[in-house]
Amino acid sequence: MAKNEAERVQQKVDRIMRDARREVGIWSVFGIQEVRDRFWAAWQSGKDLAMRYTMFDAVFMMIGGKEETLVSVLVKLAVQYAANLTLGLVSAFFFFLYHVYQLLVNYGEDAASGLAFFLLVLVASASLDRGPGKGGEALNKKHRKKHCSTPVFFLPFFPPLPLRLSPCPPQPLHPRV
Repeated sequence: MAKNEAERVQQKVDRIMRDARREVGIWSVFGIQEVRDRFWAAWQSGKDLAMRYTMFDAVFMMIGGKEETLVSVLVKLAVQYAANLTLGLVSAFFFFLYHVYQLLVNYGEDAASGLAFFLLVLVASASLDRGPGKGGEALNKKHRKKHCSTPVFFLPFFPPLPLRLSPCPPQPLHPRV
């Protein structure tokens, strides 16, 4: 009895949310925020996947029975974590794109608007997967300070995309440690 009532209430909440989403659209502040939340949740799940796989690798290395030095074990784990992180973030990227598609359907976007939004999200989220050495590090500091000092404006959609009004290569959003 209570389960039926809970299902009925949940269906009513889902119907109200679907109508509200269709009213405001995916390009609204609410839609953009929901996409951001889904992106960072997928990003975190990719990092968690890498950490979990690395933990399993460490356990199996201990069970393996080979005697190795601490340094070699730590180096192997670091390399394994990098590989697992790549796997986790790539899988999280595709997981996120699937969620964006679901959001576009839930928000009731038409084909042209939905395709434009999806392509924008695809480019924006793929830009976070840039590897090291692709940020114009070859330019020396003197040149960068003289010619590339234009401010960076952040567009109001996810993830923070810098809009440079300069021909200089973009700087990384977060300093590398």
